Amino acid sequence: MMLGQSMQRVDGAPSEACQFQPNARRLNRPPTTTGLARLSYPGTFDGPSPNPLQTMREADGMRPPAGFENRWRQGHDRRQTSWLPERHRVHNEAAVARIAERAGRVWILQYFPDRRHPDAGAYADAYFSRIAAAAATVDRGALNAAAQLLTERATKARMIFSCGNGGSAAIANHLVCDCMKGVRTSSTLRPRVYSLSTTIETITAIGNDIGYEQVFAFQLESLGQPGDVLIAISSSGASPNIVNALATAREMKISTIAMTGFSGGAAGDLADINLLVDAHNYGIVEDVHQSLMHILAQYLRHGHLEDATALGRIKF
Repeated sequence: MMLGQSMQRVDGAPSEACQFQPNARRLNRPPTTTGLARLSYPGTFDGPSPNPLQTMREADGMRPPAGFENRWRQGHDRRQTSWLPERHRVHNEAAVARIAERAGRVWILQYFPDRRHPDAGAYADAYFSRIAAAAATVDRGALNAAAQLLTERATKARMIFSCGNGGSAAIANHLVCDCMKGVRTSSTLRPRVYSLSTTIETITAIGNDIGYEQVFAFQLESLGQPGDVLIAISSSGASPNIVNALATAREMKISTIAMTGFSGGAAGDLADINLLVDAHNYGIVEDVHQSLMHILAQYLRHGHLEDATALGRIKF
């Protein structure tokens, strides 16, 4: 369970005795929600009841379907974690319910929004509060590492590539504008940035003739060089073309930054730096990713202004 979701008992009462907590190794921080059972993929069960994930092998339907041998999948179940050891896999809400019931608890998953709101203003208040909570989950150490990596490679005139699908493609393209024009303005940096999501002719040609899962990796093979950087943006972290691009970058000795949401997916596991947004709503994840892009670009610019005394007097 991630921010953007809540978990309640069938009788409506929140759990005080037990709590699903995020995987500590992946997030490297304490849980951010109390009073509600929270499920992470993978996760641990903290409380007096037995760990329901330990019963996963016995639960019906828990084994991965045929064709899931790879570390990622192409489909709509964004919580699929087929790259993890089998004992940690959770495939769907029904399986979670079976596991929890066997452990003596029955839960109902709730996503945001989990109820009707009387007007758009009330919805906005709830939405903005979720954005603030989700933004607080981003690992600041990972964010600083991303900023340092981009600064180092921009200083050395290495290429910075970006890619994403759908709304994430818009963020990838926006990053080019904010890095090339924004960072460069009145600063000593001259970033060289290119979005692999930007040329529809190239994308459709590769997708039609080779396969959509190769639209980014194929371009990277032609354009990338060791020492470059790839910023891959994916809310689910499971998009095959994103995962393939990250795998190709690793083979080419290109450093990688992933912006992910939900459980982080295979993209989060493959990237050198994973900026994980602990949320389970596409809009909220994308909004925080957009903010991360702005933060990285503005941080680079503000640290390399030709005239540092201009801070506070110029618009960013």
